[in-house]
Amino acid sequence: MKVSLLLPTYNWPEALSLCLRSAFSQTRPPDEILVGDDGSTEATSDLIHQLAADSPVPFYHVWQPDEGFRAAAIRNKMLATATSDYILLVDSDMVLERHFVADHLRAARQGTFIQGSRVLLGPTATERAMKEGITRFRLFDSDIENRKNMIRSRVLSALASVAPGRSYRKIRTCNFALWRDDAMKVGGFDESYVGWGGEDTDLAIRLINAGVRRRNIRHTAVAFHLFHPTCSRDNYSRNRQRYQDVLRRRSVRAEIGLERYLEEGVAIDVTDLTPDRLRDSNDVSSQGSPSNGKNEVSLEAA
Repeated sequence: MKVSLLLPTYNWPEALSLCLRSAFSQTRPPDEILVGDDGSTEATSDLIHQLAADSPVPFYHVWQPDEGFRAAAIRNKMLATATSDYILLVDSDMVLERHFVADHLRAARQGTFIQGSRVLLGPTATERAMKEGITRFRLFDSDIENRKNMIRSRVLSALASVAPGRSYRKIRTCNFALWRDDAMKVGGFDESYVGWGGEDTDLAIRLINAGVRRRNIRHTAVAFHLFHPTCSRDNYSRNRQRYQDVLRRRSVRAEIGLERYLEEGVAIDVTDLTPDRLRDSNDVSSQGSPSNGKNEVSLEAA
Protein backbone atom coordinates (compact mmCIF):
# COMPACT_ATOMS: atom_id res chain seq x y z
CA MET A 1 0.00 0.00 0.00
CA LYS A 2 1.03 3.62 -0.47
CA VAL A 3 1.94 5.84 2.47
CA SER A 4 2.16 9.63 2.67
CA LEU A 5 4.41 11.44 5.15
CA LEU A 6 2.89 14.73 6.33
CA LEU A 7 5.08 17.34 8.04
CA PRO A 8 3.59 20.61 9.35
CA THR A 9 6.17 23.34 9.95
CA TYR A 10 6.47 26.94 11.09
CA ASN A 11 9.60 29.09 11.14
CA TRP A 12 12.20 26.59 12.30
CA PRO A 13 14.11 25.65 9.13
CA GLU A 14 17.05 24.13 11.05
CA ALA A 15 14.76 21.51 12.61
CA LEU A 16 12.89 20.94 9.34
CA SER A 17 16.20 20.26 7.60
CA LEU A 18 17.04 17.42 10.01
CA CYS A 19 13.51 16.03 9.79
CA LEU A 20 13.52 15.96 6.00
CA ARG A 21 17.01 14.48 5.75
CA SER A 22 15.95 11.68 8.09
CA ALA A 23 12.86 11.13 5.92
CA PHE A 24 15.00 10.92 2.77
CA SER A 25 17.19 8.19 4.28
CA GLN A 26 14.43 5.73 5.21
CA THR A 27 14.97 2.04 4.47
CA ARG A 28 11.43 2.06 3.05
CA PRO A 29 10.75 5.57 1.75
CA PRO A 30 7.24 6.99 1.93
CA ASP A 31 5.48 7.19 -1.42
CA GLU A 32 5.19 10.96 -1.16
CA ILE A 33 6.20 13.73 1.24
CA LEU A 34 4.07 16.79 1.94
CA VAL A 35 5.43 19.73 3.94
CA GLY A 36 2.64 21.89 5.32
CA ASP A 37 3.86 25.44 5.87
CA ASP A 38 1.77 27.52 8.30
CA GLY A 39 2.92 30.83 6.82
CA SER A 40 6.64 30.74 7.59
CA THR A 41 9.09 33.35 6.34
CA GLU A 42 11.09 32.97 3.12
CA ALA A 43 13.92 31.19 4.97
CA THR A 44 11.69 28.13 5.38
CA SER A 45 10.39 28.26 1.82
CA ASP A 46 13.93 28.58 0.46
CA LEU A 47 15.05 25.57 2.49
CA ILE A 48 12.09 23.48 1.31
CA HIS A 49 12.85 24.27 -2.33
CA GLN A 50 16.53 23.52 -1.81
CA LEU A 51 16.06 20.17 -0.05
CA ALA A 52 13.31 19.00 -2.39
CA ALA A 53 16.00 18.27 -4.98
CA ASP A 54 17.28 15.48 -2.71
CA SER A 55 13.91 13.82 -2.22
CA PRO A 56 13.74 10.21 -3.40
CA VAL A 57 9.95 10.48 -3.83
CA PRO A 58 7.33 13.00 -5.04
CA PHE A 59 7.51 16.11 -2.86
CA TYR A 60 4.92 18.85 -2.28
CA HIS A 61 4.94 22.18 -0.46
CA VAL A 62 1.50 23.02 0.93
CA TRP A 63 1.27 26.64 2.11
CA GLN A 64 -1.14 28.93 3.94
CA PRO A 65 -0.68 32.54 5.11
CA ASP A 66 0.35 33.27 8.68
CA GLU A 67 -2.89 34.05 10.50
CA GLY A 68 -1.92 32.69 13.91
CA PHE A 69 -1.52 29.11 15.13
CA ARG A 70 -3.47 27.08 12.55
CA ALA A 71 -2.00 23.61 12.87
CA ALA A 72 -5.38 21.95 12.27
CA ALA A 73 -5.92 23.83 9.01
CA ILE A 74 -2.53 23.06 7.49
CA ARG A 75 -2.86 19.39 8.47
CA ASN A 76 -6.29 19.24 6.85
CA LYS A 77 -4.91 20.74 3.66
CA MET A 78 -2.19 18.10 3.58
CA LEU A 79 -4.72 15.34 4.26
CA ALA A 80 -6.91 16.61 1.44
CA THR A 81 -3.93 16.72 -0.93
CA ALA A 82 -2.35 13.37 0.01
CA THR A 83 -3.00 10.51 -2.41
CA SER A 84 -1.94 7.47 -0.35
CA ASP A 85 -3.95 4.86 1.53
CA TYR A 86 -2.06 5.39 4.78
CA ILE A 87 -0.97 8.60 6.48
CA LEU A 88 2.01 9.23 8.76
CA LEU A 89 1.80 12.47 10.73
CA VAL A 90 4.97 13.77 12.33
CA ASP A 91 6.03 17.22 13.46
CA SER A 92 8.92 18.91 11.71
CA ASP A 93 10.91 18.97 14.96
CA MET A 94 11.10 15.16 14.90
CA VAL A 95 14.10 13.25 13.56
CA LEU A 96 13.10 9.82 12.25
CA GLU A 97 15.07 6.66 12.85
CA ARG A 98 15.82 5.10 9.46
CA HIS A 99 13.27 2.26 9.87
CA PHE A 100 10.48 4.64 10.94
CA VAL A 101 8.27 4.29 7.85
CA ALA A 102 8.84 0.54 7.52
CA ASP A 103 7.99 0.00 11.20
CA HIS A 104 4.76 1.98 10.91
CA LEU A 105 3.68 0.04 7.84
CA ARG A 106 4.41 -3.24 9.57
CA ALA A 107 2.22 -2.16 12.50
CA ALA A 108 -0.69 -0.87 10.38
CA ARG A 109 -4.01 -2.65 10.93
CA GLN A 110 -7.42 -1.85 9.48
CA GLY A 111 -9.80 -0.34 12.03
CA THR A 112 -7.04 1.19 14.14
CA PHE A 113 -4.88 4.28 14.38
CA ILE A 114 -1.41 4.31 15.90
CA GLN A 115 0.13 6.45 18.61
CA GLY A 116 3.92 6.20 18.53
CA SER A 117 6.42 7.20 21.20
CA ARG A 118 9.29 9.65 21.14
CA VAL A 119 12.76 10.17 22.51
CA LEU A 120 13.39 13.62 24.00
CA LEU A 121 16.63 15.35 23.08
CA GLY A 122 17.84 17.98 25.53
CA PRO A 123 19.08 21.45 24.52
CA THR A 124 22.74 20.42 24.23
CA ALA A 125 21.98 17.35 22.12
CA THR A 126 19.63 19.40 19.94
CA GLU A 127 22.17 22.16 19.37
CA ARG A 128 24.83 19.63 18.43
CA ALA A 129 22.48 17.79 16.06
CA MET A 130 21.57 20.98 14.22
CA LYS A 131 25.14 22.26 14.10
CA GLU A 132 26.57 18.97 12.79
CA GLY A 133 23.56 17.74 10.81
CA ILE A 134 23.14 14.63 12.96
CA THR A 135 20.16 12.41 12.15
CA ARG A 136 21.28 9.24 13.91
CA PHE A 137 21.64 8.94 17.66
CA ARG A 138 23.22 6.30 19.89
CA LEU A 139 21.84 4.78 23.06
CA PHE A 140 24.53 6.24 25.29
CA ASP A 141 24.70 9.71 23.79
CA SER A 142 24.43 12.44 26.41
CA ASP A 143 21.51 14.80 27.10
CA ILE A 144 18.73 12.39 26.16
CA GLU A 145 15.50 11.68 28.06
CA ASN A 146 13.18 8.71 27.56
CA ARG A 147 16.31 6.83 26.58
CA LYS A 148 14.59 3.44 26.79
CA ASN A 149 12.41 4.46 23.85
CA MET A 150 15.53 4.43 21.66
CA ILE A 151 15.72 0.65 21.82
CA ARG A 152 14.32 -0.66 18.57
CA SER A 153 13.26 -4.29 18.97
CA ARG A 154 10.33 -6.15 17.45
CA VAL A 155 10.46 -8.57 20.40
CA LEU A 156 10.24 -5.78 22.98
CA SER A 157 7.58 -4.06 20.90
CA ALA A 158 5.45 -7.23 20.93
CA LEU A 159 5.91 -7.63 24.68
CA ALA A 160 4.88 -4.01 25.29
CA SER A 161 1.80 -4.17 23.07
CA VAL A 162 -1.73 -4.21 24.44
CA ALA A 163 -5.09 -4.81 22.80
CA PRO A 164 -6.51 -1.91 20.78
CA GLY A 165 -8.41 0.41 23.09
CA ARG A 166 -10.48 3.55 23.45
CA SER A 167 -8.14 5.78 25.46
CA TYR A 168 -7.61 9.33 24.20
CA ARG A 169 -5.01 10.21 26.84
CA LYS A 170 -1.58 11.53 25.82
CA ILE A 171 -2.36 11.76 22.13
CA ARG A 172 0.42 13.45 20.18
CA THR A 173 0.36 13.73 16.42
CA CYS A 174 4.13 14.22 16.39
CA ASN A 175 4.25 10.43 15.80
CA PHE A 176 0.84 9.27 14.62
CA ALA A 177 -0.58 7.12 11.85
CA LEU A 178 -4.04 6.46 10.46
CA TRP A 179 -5.85 5.35 7.33
CA ARG A 180 -6.80 8.19 5.01
CA ASP A 181 -10.34 6.81 4.74
CA ASP A 182 -10.71 7.03 8.53
CA ALA A 183 -9.46 10.62 8.49
CA MET A 184 -12.05 11.44 5.82
CA LYS A 185 -14.79 9.68 7.77
CA VAL A 186 -14.39 12.02 10.76
CA GLY A 187 -13.58 15.16 8.77
CA GLY A 188 -9.93 15.34 9.74
CA PHE A 189 -8.84 17.91 12.29
CA ASP A 190 -11.29 20.42 13.75
CA GLU A 191 -10.20 23.93 12.80
CA SER A 192 -12.35 25.53 15.49
CA TYR A 193 -9.48 24.97 17.93
CA VAL A 194 -7.55 28.19 18.47
CA GLY A 195 -3.96 28.21 19.71
CA TRP A 196 -1.79 25.33 20.88
CA GLY A 197 -3.17 22.02 22.07
CA GLY A 198 -6.27 19.87 21.97
CA GLU A 199 -6.87 19.43 18.23
CA ASP A 200 -4.98 16.13 18.17
CA THR A 201 -6.86 14.80 21.21
CA ASP A 202 -10.11 15.87 19.56
CA LEU A 203 -9.21 13.90 16.42
CA ALA A 204 -8.50 10.77 18.47
CA ILE A 205 -11.78 11.07 20.37
CA ARG A 206 -13.79 11.35 17.17
CA LEU A 207 -11.94 8.42 15.59
CA ILE A 208 -12.76 6.32 18.67
CA ASN A 209 -16.38 7.49 18.53
CA ALA A 210 -16.45 6.32 14.90
CA GLY A 211 -15.32 2.84 15.93
CA VAL A 212 -11.60 3.19 15.13
CA ARG A 213 -9.46 1.83 17.94
CA ARG A 214 -6.15 3.12 19.27
CA ARG A 215 -2.94 1.11 19.19
CA ASN A 216 0.25 2.20 20.94
CA ILE A 217 3.60 1.10 19.57
CA ARG A 218 6.92 1.28 21.40
CA HIS A 219 10.42 0.12 20.51
CA THR A 220 9.63 0.51 16.81
CA ALA A 221 8.95 3.60 14.67
CA VAL A 222 11.44 5.48 16.82
CA ALA A 223 11.52 9.29 16.55
CA PHE A 224 13.64 11.91 18.30
CA HIS A 225 12.05 15.16 19.47
CA LEU A 226 14.30 18.21 19.23
CA PHE A 227 14.29 20.48 22.27
CA HIS A 228 12.49 23.81 22.05
CA PRO A 229 10.85 26.24 24.49
CA THR A 230 7.27 25.44 25.47
CA CYS A 231 4.61 27.00 23.27
CA SER A 232 2.10 29.44 24.70
CA ARG A 233 -0.81 27.57 26.27
CA ASP A 234 -3.09 30.54 26.84
CA ASN A 235 -6.03 28.88 25.06
CA TYR A 236 -5.48 25.34 26.25
CA SER A 237 -8.11 25.37 29.02
CA ARG A 238 -10.70 26.47 26.47
CA ASN A 239 -9.53 23.83 24.00
CA ARG A 240 -9.63 21.18 26.71
CA GLN A 241 -13.24 22.07 27.47
CA ARG A 242 -14.03 21.80 23.76
CA TYR A 243 -12.73 18.23 23.39
CA GLN A 244 -14.41 17.21 26.64
CA ASP A 245 -17.68 18.40 25.10
CA VAL A 246 -16.92 16.29 22.01
CA LEU A 247 -16.32 13.32 24.31
CA ARG A 248 -19.60 13.88 26.15
CA ARG A 249 -21.63 14.32 22.94
CA ARG A 250 -19.90 11.37 21.26
CA SER A 251 -19.34 13.49 18.18
CA VAL A 252 -17.78 11.96 15.07
CA ARG A 253 -17.52 14.79 12.53
CA ALA A 254 -15.30 17.83 12.96
CA GLU A 255 -17.19 21.08 13.46
CA ILE A 256 -14.94 22.77 10.89
CA GLY A 257 -13.24 19.95 8.99
CA LEU A 258 -11.39 19.11 5.81
CA GLU A 259 -14.48 18.51 3.67
CA ARG A 260 -14.49 22.18 2.70
CA TYR A 261 -11.20 21.59 0.87
CA LEU A 262 -12.80 18.82 -1.16
CA GLU A 263 -15.59 20.91 -2.62
CA GLU A 264 -15.57 21.52 -6.36
CA GLY A 265 -13.56 24.56 -7.33
CA VAL A 266 -11.79 24.92 -3.99
CA ALA A 267 -8.02 25.33 -4.36
CA ILE A 268 -5.13 24.78 -2.00
CA ASP A 269 -1.77 26.45 -2.50
CA VAL A 270 0.37 23.45 -3.43
CA THR A 271 3.73 23.56 -5.19
CA ASP A 272 4.94 20.34 -6.77
CA LEU A 273 8.69 20.22 -6.00
CA THR A 274 9.21 16.68 -7.21
CA PRO A 275 12.82 16.39 -8.44
CA ASP A 276 13.22 16.51 -12.20
CA ARG A 277 14.81 13.06 -12.25
CA LEU A 278 11.48 11.60 -11.10
CA ARG A 279 9.08 13.57 -13.26
CA ASP A 280 8.97 11.24 -16.21
CA SER A 281 9.12 8.04 -14.20
CA ASN A 282 6.21 5.71 -13.64
CA ASP A 283 6.60 6.31 -9.90
CA VAL A 284 5.46 9.91 -10.19
CA SER A 285 2.59 9.26 -12.61
CA SER A 286 1.28 6.47 -10.39
CA GLN A 287 1.05 8.82 -7.41
CA GLY A 288 -1.81 10.84 -8.85
CA SER A 289 0.31 13.91 -8.30
CA PRO A 290 -1.73 17.06 -7.56
CA SER A 291 0.11 19.22 -10.06
CA ASN A 292 3.03 19.67 -12.38
CA GLY A 293 4.78 22.47 -10.58
CA LYS A 294 1.82 24.88 -10.47
CA ASN A 295 0.50 26.73 -7.44
CA GLU A 296 -3.16 26.99 -6.44
CA VAL A 297 -4.06 23.43 -7.32
CA SER A 298 -7.68 22.33 -7.46
CA LEU A 299 -8.19 19.26 -5.32
CA GLU A 300 -10.44 17.83 -7.97
CA ALA A 301 -7.22 17.03 -9.84
CA ALA A 302 -5.84 15.14 -6.85
